[in-house]
Amino acid sequence: MQNSLTLEKLFNPKSVAIIGASNTPGKVGYAIVKNLIEADYAGEVIPININDKNIQGLIAFPSVLKVPKPIDLAIICVPAKIVPSVVKECAQKNIKSAIIITAGFGETGVEGKKLEEELKKIIKENNMSVVGPNTLGVINTANGFNGSFSGTFPKQGNIAIVSQSGAICAAILDWARQEKVGFSKFISTGNKAFLDEANYFDYLEKDPQTKAVFVYMESVKNPPLFLKKAASLAKKKPIILLKSGRSQAGQKAAMSHTGALSIDDDIVTVACKKANILRMDSMEEFFDLAEMLSKLKKIKGFRIAVVTNAGGPGVIVADAASKHKFKLPQFSAKTIEAVKEINPHASNPLDLIGDAKPTDYKTALRVLQSDSEIDLVYALLTPQSMTNPERVADIIVALNKRKPIMASFIGGTAVSNPRRYLKDQNVVEFETPERGIKALSQLENYYARKKIKKVFDQKTKQNPLIVKMLKEKNQLTMEESFKLINEVGIQTPKTIFFSTKEELNLSSIKYPVALKTASGLAHKTDYGLIKANIKNEEELLNQIELMTQNSIKHKIKPFFALQEMLQGQEVLLSAIEKDFGKVITYGLGGIFVEVMKDVSQKIAPINDSDIEEMLAEVKGTKLLQGYRTKKVYDIESMKKTMKQLSTLVLTYPQIKEIEFNPVFVTEKGCFAVDAVITLKE
Repeated sequence: MQNSLTLEKLFNPKSVAIIGASNTPGKVGYAIVKNLIEADYAGEVIPININDKNIQGLIAFPSVLKVPKPIDLAIICVPAKIVPSVVKECAQKNIKSAIIITAGFGETGVEGKKLEEELKKIIKENNMSVVGPNTLGVINTANGFNGSFSGTFPKQGNIAIVSQSGAICAAILDWARQEKVGFSKFISTGNKAFLDEANYFDYLEKDPQTKAVFVYMESVKNPPLFLKKAASLAKKKPIILLKSGRSQAGQKAAMSHTGALSIDDDIVTVACKKANILRMDSMEEFFDLAEMLSKLKKIKGFRIAVVTNAGGPGVIVADAASKHKFKLPQFSAKTIEAVKEINPHASNPLDLIGDAKPTDYKTALRVLQSDSEIDLVYALLTPQSMTNPERVADIIVALNKRKPIMASFIGGTAVSNPRRYLKDQNVVEFETPERGIKALSQLENYYARKKIKKVFDQKTKQNPLIVKMLKEKNQLTMEESFKLINEVGIQTPKTIFFSTKEELNLSSIKYPVALKTASGLAHKTDYGLIKANIKNEEELLNQIELMTQNSIKHKIKPFFALQEMLQGQEVLLSAIEKDFGKVITYGLGGIFVEVMKDVSQKIAPINDSDIEEMLAEVKGTKLLQGYRTKKVYDIESMKKTMKQLSTLVLTYPQIKEIEFNPVFVTEKGCFAVDAVITLKE
C-alpha cells in the first residue's frame, strides 16, 4: 500500500515532466502541456521531447535525465513499447510518482499483459506510485493541476471522482460543466496495474477539499483491501458507486475493455452494504447524487416539506416517498395556521393549487423555512397560467440562502429557462420529483447506516488440535465437521458415527431416526445415501446394508451417521469464501432457497444489527415467528448460531466453504443436522 506522502506528489507536484510533450495539436502530449498552462498550474512544467527544444513556449529536454533539477511527477504519453525504458529513466532520476497515459497494455491481450507485467516489476523495484496505464489522467482543482488530456477543466468543488473509464471521465466532466457542478479531485484509474481505488480512498479520506467520493468501476483489483479502505472512508465521507458489469454481457464487455475479471454482482452489492457504500443503478442516479452533494448546503436532517402548485405532483411525491421508505413529516399546528389562507386544509405536501401566484410560493417557502421541525423544503412547479416560473425561480434563489431549498420545475419549454437559471445559481433542481425523492432517500440511508457500528474482526483463539486436523485434510468427514463446529458452540443433534452395524448397540436406539453417509458428501440423495424417519430395527438394518452397497458402488468409504429426528423449521446457513471475504448466507430450506431464492447474504464478521437485517430481508422468516402454524421457534438460538458460524470461518481461514443444510430451529434450540466443510487446498 502506497502511503499518503507519495500520493501527495500526484496531486500537488511542485514540478511535472511531460514525457512525450508535443507541439502538434491533436496529440495527447500537446493537450497535456496546453492544459497545464491554461489551468494556471503553479508548479513548473517541464516538456520532454527527444527532438524539439521548445514546446509551446517552454524549454524542452530530450530526457528526464537531462533536467538539471528535481522532478516530482512524470506524465508519460509515449508509445507503449518504450514506456518501460522511460519508467527506468524516471527511477534513475528519483521520480517517485508517475501518470502513464499510454494505452496498449493489459487491456489489449497477451502481449499487452506481458508488457504490463514488465512495467509492474520495474515500478515495484523502485517503489513508485503510478496511475494507469491507459488513463485520461489526474486533476486537482485546488491548485490548477490538470495532468490530463481532457478538453475540460472543472470548477472547484467538494466532490472527488475516481473512474476506471476515461470515456466516463470525459462524460462526467462535460456534464459537470453544463450543470455547474464542481470537483475537488479527478482520477482516471486506467488499468489499475499499480495504484487502485483503495490507494485513492486512503488519500481522499484525509483530503480536506473532498466531502464525498464518486466511483465508476468495472473490476475490483484487491476486493478485501477495497472493502477495508472503503469502510474507513465511508465513516467520514459518502462513497457513491456505479459498478458496471452487472450482467453476463456487461461482464464480458468489461473484460474486453479492461482485461480484468469481474466479480459476482450480488456479492458486490453485499460488500457495498458492509462498507456503507451507496450503490447506484444508473448514470442518472449517479449524476443526481453528484448534483445534490455538490450544491446542497449542509442540512441537519431529512425532514422534508414539499410545496407544489398542483395536486398531481404532490401525489407523485407521496408515492415516491412511500416506495423509498422516506417519511414526509406532518406540519406543526403553528405552520398549518400560518398557511391556512393559502390552503385551509394544509398538509405535507402543501398544495398551493393551480392558480398559485409567485407571492403564494414566497409566503409558503418562508413559513416552511421558519419551522424548526423542517430541515429542507422541496419546491415543485408545473407550468400554470397564474404561476410565473421565472419569478418563482427568483424567489427560490433568494430564499435558498436561509434554509436549503430543492426544486423540480416539471415540464418542457415553459420551464427550461427557469430550470437553467436555478442550476446556474447553485440550486439543486431535478427534472422530476421522483428523482429528487430517490436521491434524498439514498443520502438519508447513508447517514442512517453510518450510525450502525460495523465489525471487521471477530476471531477467537485457534485450537491447536483443530489446526492440526485442518492441515491434514481438504475435505472433512461429518464427524470431523461436527467436532469443528462444536468447538465454537454450534449445537448438533445426538449422533452416532459408525462404519458397520456391528459397532451399534441396537437395543439402545430410540426411533424414529435418520441414517446418512458421514463421508462429507454434499448431495447425499443423489447417491441414495440418506434416509429419514426410520421407524424400527429391521428398517434400520436394511438401510445400513443398502447404503453400504451404494457407498462401495460409488467408491465412497462406508461411514455413516445415525441421528435422532428433530421437529422444527428447516433453515439453510452457509459460509463461502468469495472475492471480498467469507459470505454468510441465511434462508429457509427447501423450495424457499432452491426455487424462490429467498436468501440474505452478509460478509463476515456479522453483528447483531447485521443478523436482524438478514432476518428482515428473508420473507420466510415469518414462518419462524409463528405465521399460520402459531408455533414460535427459538430464533434467538438461531441468531447465536449465525454469529458462531461467522466467528468459526474467521478463526479458521483454512475453511473455504461450510454448509449447514439443513439447520433445524426447534422451539428450544437450533441444531446443525448436517455440515459439509471444504478446506482450501
